[in-house]
Amino acid sequence: KDRVQVIYIDPPFNREQEPGYSYSVKYKDASWITLLENRLQPARQMLNNTGCIFVRCDYNGNMYVRLLMDQIFGQENFKNEVIIKRSGIQKQAKNRLLVATDSLFFYSKTEEGKPKEVYEHRETDWLYFVHYPGVRKSNKERHVFSYTLEPPQGRHWGLKQELIDQWVDIGWVRFRCRGCGYEHYAGEWKGCPDCGFQDFIPELKNPPKRIDSNWTNIRSYSQDPAFPT
Repeated sequence: KDRVQVIYIDPPFNREQEPGYSYSVKYKDASWITLLENRLQPARQMLNNTGCIFVRCDYNGNMYVRLLMDQIFGQENFKNEVIIKRSGIQKQAKNRLLVATDSLFFYSKTEEGKPKEVYEHRETDWLYFVHYPGVRKSNKERHVFSYTLEPPQGRHWGLKQELIDQWVDIGWVRFRCRGCGYEHYAGEWKGCPDCGFQDFIPELKNPPKRIDSNWTNIRSYSQDPAFPT
C-alpha cells in the first residue's frame, strides 16, 4: 500500500466478445464497469502520493472509464487523455470512419503527482532560417553577427529580431561556412577563419519539442507474439 509509482492497465474494451484471448472478456457495460471499479479502487490504494495511473481503452468504453476514474481519483487529478495509434487499423467500417486510435487516460493519485518533462528526439538539429511567403514593407531585414540578412525574394523572415537576439545569446543561431562547414556562433562575421570563404548558410537550432498528448507517431504495443494484447 502507498508504495507503487506507476500503474498501467489495459483491460478488455467493453466489447463482450473478443477472439484470441486466454482469459474471459465476457463483460459489457454494467458488469464491465464493475470489473474496472474492482481493480481501480485497490490500484489507487497501492499508489504513493506522487504516483500515477494509465488506463487504456477505445470508443466502446472511453466515456465510462473517464467517469469512473473521475469518481475514484477525482476530477482534479485528471492529467490527460492521450491519443494512441492502434497497432491494427480497421480495414472496413459501414457508415462511419475507420477507427485508428485508442485513448490512454492519465490520472495522478493526488495533486502532488506531476509527469516528468520528456522531449521528442529531433531528426535534424539545425534548420535554415525560417521564412514564409509574402513581402513585408517594413522591418524586413534581420541583423545577426553584425551582418544584415535579407529574406529570399517574395518572402519574409519568420522570427522577430528580438527572438533571434535571444537565441544568439544561448547559442541557437549560427553561420555555417559553405566552403568548409566551419560554424560561427558569436562575434562579427568577417568570413570563414579556416578557409577564407565569405558565403555562409544562416541556421537556427531546432529546439527540442516537449512530448504532448498525441502519441500516434510511436508504436502502440510491443510486437511480442508470446502474449497477444
